[in-house]
Amino acid sequence: MLRKVSAAAATSTKPSALASGPKLGAGAAGSPVMALTPTEGFVLGALAKFTATVATYPLQLAQSRLRSEASSRAAAQTTPAEESAAAEKNNSSDSSGNSHDGSSDSDGTGPASSAVAPVPPPSTTLSCLAAVWRTDGLAGLFNGFETKIVQSVLTSALVFGSYETLLGFMVAPPGGGPSSARAPAPARR
Repeated sequence: MLRKVSAAAATSTKPSALASGPKLGAGAAGSPVMALTPTEGFVLGALAKFTATVATYPLQLAQSRLRSEASSRAAAQTTPAEESAAAEKNNSSDSSGNSHDGSSDSDGTGPASSAVAPVPPPSTTLSCLAAVWRTDGLAGLFNGFETKIVQSVLTSALVFGSYETLLGFMVAPPGGGPSSARAPAPARR
């Protein structure tokens, strides 16, 4: 549960000022300071990461597809020497003396017909998102979302929960708390 603490109480040396638990530093110009429990940090971290992942997952999907397409195109490219060797192999005569130009129709007797031209792959994030939307709809934009949401939400929740736990041990409130083994000695006059 969030607890409000005034700047004066957060910096006070009186143990009674912080009787409800450890509070963190002073706010600007007397504004209240909010402190989180580890459970609150865990839950709020999970909610924040869930919201961020839902909002950005389609963009991550598009980036992944664009990178995958770029790497497969790069792997498929050949050097001009390799292309000429492949063309010469396709144009060579076989043992029966028939010449092959590398193209034929379904029965192998004539040139292949090209009724459908290949569609170029998307080259921008927006064109990739539009292509996924046209082919797969909303479900396509969140393909693989389940795995990503479990991984990222748990990671974020554990980080924020651990942070709040460690912060509670490291920041000693005035008058003692989880991180102070002993209270400072009072000043003598």
